Amino acid sequence: MSRLRALLLCVPMLLCIGCLPEDGTFNPKPDCNGNGISDRQDIRKGTSKDCNRNRVPDECDIANGTSEDCNHDGIPDECQPDADHDGVIDDCDGCPNDAQKTNPGACGCGVPDTDADGNGVPDCLDPQQKPAPDCNANGIPDAADIASGTSSDCNSDGVPDECQTDSDGDGLIDPCDGCPNDASKSSAGACGCGIPDVDSDGDGVPDCSDGCPNDPGKAHPGTCGCGVPDLDSDGDGVLDCQDPGDPPGPDCNNNGVPDADDIAAGTSLDCNGDGYPDECQLDSDGDGLINPCDGCPNDPFKFEPGICGCGVPDTDSDADGTPDCDDGCPEDPEKVEPGVCGCGVSDVDSDGDGVPDCADGCPSDPDKDQPGLCGCGAPDADSDGDGVVDCEDACPDDPDKMLPGQCGCGVPETDSDGDGLPDGIYGGTHGKHTLYSVPCAILVTSLVTSLVTSLVTSLVTSLVTSLVAILVAILVAILVAILVAVLITRSLIV
Repeated sequence: MSRLRALLLCVPMLLCIGCLPEDGTFNPKPDCNGNGISDRQDIRKGTSKDCNRNRVPDECDIANGTSEDCNHDGIPDECQPDADHDGVIDDCDGCPNDAQKTNPGACGCGVPDTDADGNGVPDCLDPQQKPAPDCNANGIPDAADIASGTSSDCNSDGVPDECQTDSDGDGLIDPCDGCPNDASKSSAGACGCGIPDVDSDGDGVPDCSDGCPNDPGKAHPGTCGCGVPDLDSDGDGVLDCQDPGDPPGPDCNNNGVPDADDIAAGTSLDCNGDGYPDECQLDSDGDGLINPCDGCPNDPFKFEPGICGCGVPDTDSDADGTPDCDDGCPEDPEKVEPGVCGCGVSDVDSDGDGVPDCADGCPSDPDKDQPGLCGCGAPDADSDGDGVVDCEDACPDDPDKMLPGQCGCGVPETDSDGDGLPDGIYGGTHGKHTLYSVPCAILVTSLVTSLVTSLVTSLVTSLVTSLVAILVAILVAILVAILVAVLITRSLIV
């Protein structure tokens, strides 16, 4: 029986081998954080978190090094966002969207700090390497502009702010502007974008939320309306503004008629229905519409923000359908962005070579974007590889000559006897040979002339000989005929 009891006591230990700490003592309910509650109960009750679901409280994972916590927020790094999947969570990653970098370095996020020529200057800042991005065309790489403070980069995307869109023209680019279409605000504030957080009556309630924006004593019209206190002077339960026995209602325009009657009769307008005539309320921009009813209370030219926001006209100077505030080329109806060629100049590429005409020195030659040595439409080819382009080479297929010389292309100007004349045809008896003292070109011409003369002479001689033979034959035939005739005549006479 005692052996069976001992075996039964060992079973829990066998089932909880992982509960044995390094010192070998048995602990069926581990409590890694020492708060007197077992780890399992900590996690179950929410006293401790277990974001990685390894059944160990997060604080213990961090404490024993099982998990990292680079930002010291008590949450293991493996449970936090890592947008670029580089193993460093976004909170600790200086370049959370660049898997190759964890800090901007010299070139900024998204641009490697490579130094291809090993001169100690990153390629992005090295003019000897491929030009780094320079969106503002000031001759300084964007990364250097940002690093030196010459350019701002409010959203840390490596692109200077001056090269990014600022729809409302308030000096803050859209990605960093809480109200990108409201030039007067960079954050929504209490009233939201497009509506100023003005408090006309100084009662601590902005006009957009104040039912009586010009009455510092009321934030809601109440029974008597704005500008009229809801008083009951005689305590009869009827407010003064409704009690005939009390003083007459307010007359803000001093026309001798209570405001309520002016509004009821249509003598005065009350666009916001606050019981207070419009002529007695604030119209900051003087456009005839009081602030509570004016979508742009400080812009005398607009009642609503429109596309461009208050303070910015929705003008479309070039009538291209895009207002000037959003048009990168407000005077060019064909473009809304400068593109490569700038406003007013088409980015057309007539020859389809990938270089727009404005930057193409040969806009009609798809094989060239600069005239080069031969000009547009003529290739700068060097067929014979002699270093002289064909268009300037009178012997484009003779690598030894650029001009025909005396002997012509393909024939060297050799002067074997050093007499200053190219070799000609051997003849005479001066030593073994005598070179004719005439240029080889003249000799060739003479030979050709002689050959032609001989051929012509031969042909003419043959022709003349044939003609003479024919004439002789004809004469002989005539003589024979005459002789025959004479003989016949004599025989007839006899």
